[in-house]
Amino acid sequence: VNEFETNGVFTAGGNVSVDVSFETQTSRFDDDNQMSITGNVDYMGGDGRDEVLLNETTTIGGNVTVDLADNTVGGTQYMWLNKSDASIGGNVEVYSTAATFPDDFQDVAGAQVGGDVTVDLGDGPNQADFLGTYTGTVGTYQGGSGVDEVTVNAVAASMNFEVDLAQAADDFTLGASTSLASLVVKFGCGDEDGFTDLLGEPYPFPVSLLSACATFDISKVFTDLAISDVSYSFDC
Repeated sequence: VNEFETNGVFTAGGNVSVDVSFETQTSRFDDDNQMSITGNVDYMGGDGRDEVLLNETTTIGGNVTVDLADNTVGGTQYMWLNKSDASIGGNVEVYSTAATFPDDFQDVAGAQVGGDVTVDLGDGPNQADFLGTYTGTVGTYQGGSGVDEVTVNAVAASMNFEVDLAQAADDFTLGASTSLASLVVKFGCGDEDGFTDLLGEPYPFPVSLLSACATFDISKVFTDLAISDVSYSFDC
């Protein structure tokens, strides 16, 4: 295992870049204590399992870009912003090309992101939980051919959030504390997708549910929803 772990206080006055793109074993970037970085953080993963864990009092002034790349060794690779007092001043971008093993993105409630968020986890089975506080204007999740399980329960009143679940039997959950400028969810075709509504209507922001397939389970989507609260489109 390749491991960059901060057991004490770690401070960097500029950018931090970790490149393990040549590796075929597990690599881990783990903030195990206090981390303060004034610039950007770039993590470039390889064909092994990559684990990026911002687990303690983390302050990053710039953008965070994490490329988990492929995963040929098995297990779940992930990027977690895992503490409620963690703060990222700029944008967050997380990518993966893994097509077989799971990918996982998570930011916990209270974690602060000062910019936009982009998560594209590839074709494997993926999970993404957007639970933090965002002050950016654009949120994007892109799924693939595997099963995607996505929860949005973010506090992000200025953010237009778009979720594209692509193929497979995917599930989307709209959390009870969600605050957005708008939400678009695109469901795929060929499998039964699910929508869990914990926010409830009337919605305080526009919600659009889109599907490209006639086999979409409408009853799941519109349970407890008033048609006036959402726009929907089925391209059959």
